Amino acid sequence: MASCIDLVPWARLHMRPLQLYLLAWWRPALHSLNHLIPLYQPLQEHLFWWLNRRNFFKGVLLEQESAQVTLVTDASQSGWGAHINNYQIAGVWSPQYKVKHINWLELKAVQLALQTFLIKVQFKSVLVRTDNATVVSYLNKQGGTRSPDLCYLAWDLLKWCINHNVKIQAVHIPGKKNIIADALSRGKMTIRLTEWALNMTIVNLLFLQLGTPVIDLFATSMNKKLPVKEQRGIRLLPNMQFLAKTQTLNKPWEPVFIPKFENYATDPNDLLLCPCRALLLAYIKRTEVLRKSQRLFVTYQKNHHHVEASKNSIARWIVNTVKYAYEHADTDTLQFVRAHDTRKLSTSWALFNGLSSQEILRAAHWSNETTFTSYYLKDVPDLESRFAKAAILHTANRRQKKY
Repeated sequence: MASCIDLVPWARLHMRPLQLYLLAWWRPALHSLNHLIPLYQPLQEHLFWWLNRRNFFKGVLLEQESAQVTLVTDASQSGWGAHINNYQIAGVWSPQYKVKHINWLELKAVQLALQTFLIKVQFKSVLVRTDNATVVSYLNKQGGTRSPDLCYLAWDLLKWCINHNVKIQAVHIPGKKNIIADALSRGKMTIRLTEWALNMTIVNLLFLQLGTPVIDLFATSMNKKLPVKEQRGIRLLPNMQFLAKTQTLNKPWEPVFIPKFENYATDPNDLLLCPCRALLLAYIKRTEVLRKSQRLFVTYQKNHHHVEASKNSIARWIVNTVKYAYEHADTDTLQFVRAHDTRKLSTSWALFNGLSSQEILRAAHWSNETTFTSYYLKDVPDLESRFAKAAILHTANRRQKKY
């Protein structure tokens, strides 16, 4: 049978049930070659395929057929996602699936995606791109003997492909490049198939002709055309495509609410003292001769006027601002700082300025104190850092004992 693997289509797949049956009744370390193995009805059904001569005369292509469709999939403990070109699909796992191993979930995601995109994959050669090496192996090798559960699932998946004339091959993709499918599987991205909106230029022209509406009843975070306003201030709702890496749809978070400055002012003239409002208006006024777009940040270099600031430029400005703040405070200047370190610096110094650990964890979307103390509480003096870590962990231990 093994000699037919490269010559007979799906020979390896139909050999897997025999291998699993053999391993269930015979162990090389315990049994001799003369050990008798019973022959039950389930095994006989698989042997019939090998007795059919027509299966041996189909032949295989000398060169692997190039893929006509590329399917990208991913799975997490909460759900799965996949996309073909601009078509996307996602789903959440039922309780019976959530207890499964992640390798099984990743392979199940491929099966569900193929079944969903049947119209696009039938009678075609499909290339499956996944960041799970086990899935790649079980698809390309038509199952395996290491995990019976995975082998049974691969059997169902590949038999479905045979019945629907789908040729399948798989390749590995690094997890950091599997962005869309990963976001879909974690519920961080709205499926584009159900999201559409008018071009903003068309919307503004309509507003000029018909007037600006007061409220948009059907707005989402992706297609809203009006700002979200409240009488008491502004509520910042998260964009589903740009959640923090610690946020998911299954883990609730609190929206950020910024109260109106007039709630704290008794004199109307004091409203002009709002630092954010004043600085923003002054910045826009002073840079209006430089900008030729609606982007807030523009470069100021002599030969780069009117150019939109790049990501690297903004990061450099953040670093220079942090260093400037340290140089003009009673604190040693940081030897090395990155723009990403603002999360680390802000939470660390918030702790030493009286903010409770629970408020910091809630604002940063961290589930426990260990994440804060191990990875982010670093850019503070050593003695203060050790004291803070001990205090936070002591508080956490007391709370666990209490409950």
